[in-house]
Amino acid sequence: MLESIKSPSKSHVDRIWAQESESRIDAFLAGKIKTVSGEKVLKYRARK
Repeated sequence: MLESIKSPSKSHVDRIWAQESESRIDAFLAGKIKTVSGEKVLKYRARK
């Protein structure tokens, strides 16, 4: 049964991530999203 499940190819996943990163860059440049400092991210993660 597991053999019948197709997982996406690495190139497909890479393409999707490239599209996502471009979308995030465009949103940032358009002022639609803000950045979060690494320090804030690490503090947030430490609380979890």
